This record gives sequence, C-alpha cells and structure tokens, in this order.
Amino acid sequence: MFFFDFNNSTSATNAITQSLVSDSFVHTAELDSIRTLLGKETEKQGLRSSDLAELTGWSPSKTSKLTAGRQRLTAEDIRTWSRALGYTPDPFIDGKADIRYYNLGGYIRKPSDALEAYFCVLDGEPEHVAIAQYELPLSILAMLGVKISDYAVRANASGFTIDPVTRRGFGNTATYIRFWQRTTTDNENMTPEFGLWLSPENDYFLFAVYLNRKSEDGAMPQLRAAYKDTLQVEDKYTDEFDKFAEMHRDWVPGFLRQGEIVSIGSDTNMLPQPGDFENTLIDLFRKYCALVWEVKGIDLLPGKYRQREEISSFRQLDILNGYADFYPEVKEKILQREKYLCENNPAHSTFVDALGRPYMEVVPIVPFEEGMQFGTNIFEQENGVCLCPMCRAQMKYGSLNDREDMIFKLFRKHQKALQEKGIEISLTQVLAANGLA
Repeated sequence: MFFFDFNNSTSATNAITQSLVSDSFVHTAELDSIRTLLGKETEKQGLRSSDLAELTGWSPSKTSKLTAGRQRLTAEDIRTWSRALGYTPDPFIDGKADIRYYNLGGYIRKPSDALEAYFCVLDGEPEHVAIAQYELPLSILAMLGVKISDYAVRANASGFTIDPVTRRGFGNTATYIRFWQRTTTDNENMTPEFGLWLSPENDYFLFAVYLNRKSEDGAMPQLRAAYKDTLQVEDKYTDEFDKFAEMHRDWVPGFLRQGEIVSIGSDTNMLPQPGDFENTLIDLFRKYCALVWEVKGIDLLPGKYRQREEISSFRQLDILNGYADFYPEVKEKILQREKYLCENNPAHSTFVDALGRPYMEVVPIVPFEEGMQFGTNIFEQENGVCLCPMCRAQMKYGSLNDREDMIFKLFRKHQKALQEKGIEISLTQVLAANGLA
C-alpha cells in the first residue's frame, strides 16, 4: 500500500504519485472498509447516487452496485470515487489517516509533467490508464484552481489490444479528457464542455471548447456560428479546425465537429512548452467560462482570472534570460514581513549590510520561469521568502533531501497566501518547478 508520510517530505511525492497510478494496493487493502469510508464521505458531502454517477461517469446500475457492496471495487473504481470526492485514495485505504491532509489539489504533478509521463508509459499498462483517467484530469483542474468535485470528468486512455479468443484487435481510440461544470447540465440537453484529445498514436493533439448536444435537431450549425460570433472567434480559426477535423475523422468525435467553438490542434511535436501548456489550458478555460455565461447565464470565472495582469514582453524576456527579480519595494516588504530573520531557521546569523541591517536574500518559492501562467502575481510578495545567504545557497546547491525539506517547509508556510493571490499550485508542482521532481 502507498500512504502519504507527512514526516518525510522526501518520500511524499513518490508515495502520492504511486497511489494515483498503481494498482498494487488493491491486492492487500480491505475493500469493504474502503467502501465504507468512501460511502461515509459521500454522505457527508451530501452527494446523492445520481451526483456520484455524474462525477464518476459510472452508469446508475454500476453506481448502485458499488455503493451497496454488490460489485467488487477495482483500483480504478477506488481512484475514480476518491477523485469525485476531491481526495487521493490514501485516506480511504488507510482508515487511520487524517483525510484533511489528502486534498487532491496539493499533491498532483503539473499538467505538462503528467502528460510527459503519459507519453513515456506503454499502452495498456495500469499507469498508462490511470494517468489519463485520473491524474491528468485532476492535475488540470487543480492547476485551474477550481473545486474539483464541482466538475464532471470523462476520460479515456487510448490503447490497442488483441482479444485472445477472437484474435481481433480492439481499442485504438483517441485519448480524451472532457470536463464540464455540473450546474451547467439541464433539460435542454446542451452542455458547454472543454477538453483535450490525443490521437491513438499520440502524434496529434487537440484542445477544444465546444457545445455538446446529445439530441441533434439540425440546429447545431446555427448555434455554433452564433456563439462563435458572440465570442469573436475569427473565421480563419473555424476553417482551420474544420480542415483538421476532416483529416482526422477517425478519432475526432462527431459531437466535437458539430459543436466546436474554440480549438487548438496540431502534431504533438508542436505541443507548447511546460509553462505554455498550462497557459493554453488557462486561456481555453477562460473561453469556456465565457461560453457558459453566454449559453447558461452562469458566471464560473474565478476572481483570480479577472485580477491577473499579464507579464509584459520585456519582463518575459528577462525571465527567459535569467535576469528577472522582485522589484526593490517588494523585496523590502518581504524583509520587513519577516523582520529580517531567516524563514528556514530564524536562529541563523548573518553579517550586517551597509544600512546596518542583517543581510538577507529574497527568493521566489515558485521560480519565475515556471510560474509565468500566474501573470504578474508571481512577482508579488506572497511568492517571496526571506533566507540567510547560507540557506539561500543550500536551497539551490544543497543535497536533495535538504532542498526538499526546505521547500516543503516554506511552501506549507505560504501556501494559503499563494492561493489567495491566485497562485494555485501543488506541493508536487512546486518541487518540480525547483528541479526536485
């Protein structure tokens, strides 16, 4: 079994990743106990059977059987049910674990890292399926900073296998991850959605915001054109998508071809770089929220996206060249906030500078080059920590364990302030951003 050890940050990221993608815990865990704990948390959150079915993607029949104990839980079921409740599987596998510490938003790799891991795992392996159906959807939602259990997820991992009986191949469908906010589903049967598709051979990708209308009455072309016009989508982008969809009819679904509003598609060699990948998802999510507002009259856009100021091209160049830094006045606020004491160890001594103050350095928790998707918020004092010269050097050049322990400690101290500033990032993502993944 894999459980998160809060007294050992070195093993933390490995343990949580294993609980997200490994099937091994099923063979030793007490399934009835897991079912009971999952059921209690479901009731606590006020979720009905129909709510659970929507969040998990299970049929009403399967939902009823699993919750009543008439069907055996699988590793995938446990992950999916846990995801619907907003947690990792760990606290349900280990009944003694404190569930408060296993909120999904804190321990998931960032989307670009999860996607890279997906490409590196062989088709059909348990990890291959779990990354696509569990970790990557959660990583995207956590990065967007939304409440995970508010969003329904449909996900599928592409794979091709041979049936040993018929000797026929089956599978080979696109990998897809689709999202929609649950309150946007109604009797009109038309739901705004957004998602990511990868071709069966992982050689093409497609991001899209679209209208999904399950019963076609011939009105979709007009609706699609109307909402594209409302969102000011240029005709050339519509033409580009239509050509792309026609070339890939074997894996681009029909409902997407009919209801696409905004999309980005190309070969995987053109996938955005890590920071750009997250920026692309954020941009599409903002357009999704705009579509929901137009179609449903529901305002889903988190306040942090309204407040975020984009980084200027000049400052982006400084980031890329390694010259970026906090403004002097921001540094001074951070130093005064900490009273010129080292945050890693306030007992550490240092020399006195020319102004007669203890010399301290200001360091970003989330490196600027890895946090560009958060806009200028990444340069605000919430992202800065005060360290003595020795700890500053140790954070950059120290042993793996020492660096992990320090970043773990500093992130935990400032996590709430970062979130309130709109910098929604997990511990795993912070460790990866600092070169510790």
